[in-house]
Amino acid sequence: MNLIVYKQREGLIIRFVTWVLCSFFALFGCVSLFFYIPHQSITDFPPKPTLWGILIYTVPFFDFNITTGFIFSVVLFLSIVILINRFIINATKPADFLIETEFELKRVSWPPRNEYWGASVAVIISVIIIGLFIFVIDIILSQIMRFIYIR
Repeated sequence: MNLIVYKQREGLIIRFVTWVLCSFFALFGCVSLFFYIPHQSITDFPPKPTLWGILIYTVPFFDFNITTGFIFSVVLFLSIVILINRFIINATKPADFLIETEFELKRVSWPPRNEYWGASVAVIISVIIIGLFIFVIDIILSQIMRFIYIR
């Protein structure tokens, strides 16, 4: 396994941002997986822990239970983070793409602040107008459907 960082002085900001965002999504997925799979059987009375909910250790002073599901979720998260680093951040083609993207963003001539405000206000007003239009059409169509179904 190659531990040398590909073009380590280039594209630092966008690589870091990409790594943080991908790691955040991996963390979200692992936490969702941990809470989605039941820790106790629903059919047994009294409930028995499933393979996912076997208690391994209780952290003193925090009353936090470390279960098999927690360990699996942590190992899965760390594996995904290592894979993100290896195959997205440090691989040749994705790294070159990220480096070129950061370079191009530095070359862009950004408009002045007052143009940002004008464009932002125009977008917000357009979204409000379109939202109100859809809201009114929805009310009208729901009244028509209610009239049809009542008859």
